[in-house]
Amino acid sequence: MPSEYEDKYLLLRDENTALKKKKNEQEATIKRMYTKLAMIEEKLSKTRQGEGKKNNQDDPDTGGNKVAVVPVRRDLDTEKFIAALKSENATLRKKNQTLMEKNRWLEEQCRQLNVMKRLGGESNALAEREIQEKTLEQMEQMNRQVHKLRTQLQDAVAEKEELEIRIMKAGDHEKDIALLREQNRRLEERMTSLCESPFINDAFQRKERIDKLFNLEKLTQEQKATIAQMTEENQKFQGVIRELQSTVKQLKQAKDRVEQDLAQMAQHLMEERNARSLDAIKSTGNVPMPTQRTEPIVIVRPRTPDPQHHPPEKRDACSSPVSKSTSPGKLSAPSANVGGGVVSRKYGDLPSAASFLDAEEDSSVKHLRNRVHVLQIAHLKSMQELERCEKMLQAQTNINRELALEIEELTTSKISSSNQLQRRMKELELLCEERQQRIHALQAEVRQLKYAREKMLLKMREADDECSEESSSDGEGSEVASLSESLILAARDLAPGEQLLELGIISGDFDSSVIGVNSSTFVLCDFYDFESQSTPLLMGSRPEYNLSATFKVTVDGFFLRYLASESVFLEVHQAIRGDFKLVGKTSVRLSKLLQSKGVVKEPKLAIKSLYDIDGDSTTLGTLNVILRLSTPISEIWQVHLRSYPQDVRLLSTLGKQSETQIPSDVLCDQNFRDDAMTNELQITVFACRKLRSYGKRSDGSISRVPSSYAHYQLLGFPDVFTNIVAKSANPEFDLSNSRQAFALEVDACLLRFLSQFRLWVTVFDDQVELDDNAQEDGVIGRCGIMLSDLVNGEDIRGWFPLKDQNDQHAGDISVLIQWKDPFQVLQLTSSQRARGVNGRLIDMHSLDFDQQHALLSMFSSDMDGRMNYQQFLHYAIPSEELELLVAKLKERLEYAVDSELITSAKDALTAGMEARERKSMLISMGSMVQTCEKYGIFLTDGERNLLLSTFGVGSTSTEMEEYLRLKDHEQTGSIKMKQLKRIFDQIGLSLSADAFTSLQLYYPGVASPSTKEHGELVAYQKLLLALEAFHEKSGEHEER
Repeated sequence: MPSEYEDKYLLLRDENTALKKKKNEQEATIKRMYTKLAMIEEKLSKTRQGEGKKNNQDDPDTGGNKVAVVPVRRDLDTEKFIAALKSENATLRKKNQTLMEKNRWLEEQCRQLNVMKRLGGESNALAEREIQEKTLEQMEQMNRQVHKLRTQLQDAVAEKEELEIRIMKAGDHEKDIALLREQNRRLEERMTSLCESPFINDAFQRKERIDKLFNLEKLTQEQKATIAQMTEENQKFQGVIRELQSTVKQLKQAKDRVEQDLAQMAQHLMEERNARSLDAIKSTGNVPMPTQRTEPIVIVRPRTPDPQHHPPEKRDACSSPVSKSTSPGKLSAPSANVGGGVVSRKYGDLPSAASFLDAEEDSSVKHLRNRVHVLQIAHLKSMQELERCEKMLQAQTNINRELALEIEELTTSKISSSNQLQRRMKELELLCEERQQRIHALQAEVRQLKYAREKMLLKMREADDECSEESSSDGEGSEVASLSESLILAARDLAPGEQLLELGIISGDFDSSVIGVNSSTFVLCDFYDFESQSTPLLMGSRPEYNLSATFKVTVDGFFLRYLASESVFLEVHQAIRGDFKLVGKTSVRLSKLLQSKGVVKEPKLAIKSLYDIDGDSTTLGTLNVILRLSTPISEIWQVHLRSYPQDVRLLSTLGKQSETQIPSDVLCDQNFRDDAMTNELQITVFACRKLRSYGKRSDGSISRVPSSYAHYQLLGFPDVFTNIVAKSANPEFDLSNSRQAFALEVDACLLRFLSQFRLWVTVFDDQVELDDNAQEDGVIGRCGIMLSDLVNGEDIRGWFPLKDQNDQHAGDISVLIQWKDPFQVLQLTSSQRARGVNGRLIDMHSLDFDQQHALLSMFSSDMDGRMNYQQFLHYAIPSEELELLVAKLKERLEYAVDSELITSAKDALTAGMEARERKSMLISMGSMVQTCEKYGIFLTDGERNLLLSTFGVGSTSTEMEEYLRLKDHEQTGSIKMKQLKRIFDQIGLSLSADAFTSLQLYYPGVASPSTKEHGELVAYQKLLLALEAFHEKSGEHEER
């Protein structure tokens, strides 16, 4: 809310000033018209008088009537003109009244704004007080946590010491136990030797038990041996059983074939016998013959094996479901023992071969089946035992896996908790350091307050002892004492770290020739971020201003740096009628407050005039000024310098006012260094292209073609706006507005900041109507440009993409960022070097840690401590031929970049190359010549030889391929590292991954190709470095 009222107030104030100017112009025109009207009336009166006299002389009777004819017409014209002027005057008066009403409304708004500011200040004070209370509570809570952690840490350390003591005692106990065991063994041997006598029953029984134990052990060993032998025999028997099963199958098949043959033979014999009997009957006829007794037909049913006598056959998983007694051949052929019994007529003269075979087969097969069955049962038991063991092994494996995972989780949690505790300890250490610094600062403040209180008490005692006449004679001293007492009394209610600074402008003594007795003057002073303070308007050449302005400040690092480097500026203004003008200026260095007891007196501070008749400044007069702090801060400044010793340089740049205290040669050296460390950063916004906008205009239509302008802000400098280019999608900005230079003090801190800083450039559309309630802000797009290249002294130029609010492409912008002066790398001083200054001069011819790493990154690709000295010498002291050649290459390539033919010089050199060749960062001379000719650069033979001698790394393409192969092996460690690991494994030596990495770093085995001086391949990375580095003069390179 206050910001909106301030913006409205500023707009209304601008409108009021414009209306006042218009009012003044209208009043001036009215005055001019009044003067013209008066001149016209005077001229008319003169003409009337002249004509009347002439007519009276010619014709005294009728002259008067003739004279009155012509002026009547002129009076009507002038009256019309006067009426028009009066009407215009009336309208202007109405406008003046409206302006006065607006002015009164503006004053009312200003009063409301002041009330809002006052309320905002009160709310801010309440919020700050609450924040301080909360921060104090948090600090107390953190102190308690730190105390708890410290107690826990002490307990842990005590437990650790106890454990170490126990470990040491455990080691001693183990040694004692070993000795006791040895003694016990000897005593037992002695006791056994003594107990061998048969007269001692216990010893005899013990001997018997020992013998039984030895026998049992031998028996167990024999049983184990027999078990092993039985398992071997079991395996052999299983093989024999398999052979017997195969033979049984063969015998069964043979038996089936014999049975079939026997059945056929029996059938054939029966048929023959029947045929013979029929023939005999036919031949005999009716003759009685002695009949032979025929044998009865016997039905023989072969015995099938009784299932009750045989146990059910058990098959394992690998056995066939088909019965072993059957075969595929038997299924189709008729069998004699399939189904029920087979009726066979046995005659007395036929042998019973089938029964004999059955008897033999029954006896042998039954025995074999029993043995097979027993072996199958044993095999099944062993398989069940094996399965049970496998399940137990799998369960144990799962348990081991879970235990390993749990151990891994515990180790990771332990590592993470230890890392977290270490980070927490570091944070607590940093917090303790900050609190220690804060404690030192508060102790310094306490000492200063104690000193001020003692001084005030001493002055009060002196004031009580002195008489009134002496106090009246020393009026100034009593005023200063009362001023100090008022400050100390007012400082009682301040929060820790706050101070009161009082600026007193007592009087002035001006030159009477410049400021007379009737002249009115006032003094305007500016301090820190407070509003300007003004003295009352007084007359005379010796005014008594008696201004006392009190400022409430917070004494922190920023305020101390401000006091060390800045001044209080006082401006003397002279009032002339309704206006005033600046007649003189002066300043008071605030660094004196850091070196004194908190009081700076300037009874005769010289005031310099702006301009003299000859163009030189002269002394206008003097001012009596006093600066006073509620408590001195000299000790706080000393505590600050312990943490930031580089801030002592701020006191060394006092300028000409402190020239009497510092020798002239030191001042010259410091001024030279300050000039060398200051550089200008130039930022130029050239143009935009392919801009598009979808914002709404004031009439409701969409702005397709924008009226664009660019905006950016660098660090703490004011905002920069380009001119507005109306209705163009490809605007080109005016360089008078878009080119700006920023003076920067270049040091290591700024370089670290620039390495991570991103400059945001925003393009706006001026046609878009801005509304508080709507979401339209007129932004076409914005882009962030990294300034890390400025750290190396390189320019940043090119087209950068613009992104809208939806992160979509909204066009491109062309920007150039460069240093005005050549970038001096070696003259920069880092904060690490500034910590050891203590008043001594800084050695500008030495490199610190950051600069060494910067040089290593430029001339050492592997960052292994080895530099390419040849490239470094070419960079430091280039030859004139190389400088001219590189300048020509740089000019043509920059022209190609500006013409949008390429985006960068690296793209020009690597166009058409494979990924492997780009990785090697090498280009052949033929490709280099073709690339140069493509962009209008024609190289002579001498220039080619110069490039080869400067940037060449190899002689043939085979060497290039060999180098790439070795480089790949060197990076992955897939050749020598594996061989070395295999050798170490053979000899029983195991190395960790860190050890192999260290070996690979210290013994890479492949030399850097940059050591080769001549060849037909050019390292284009070094050439690009030279293109960006050789734009400086050779003299500046010699300084480097």
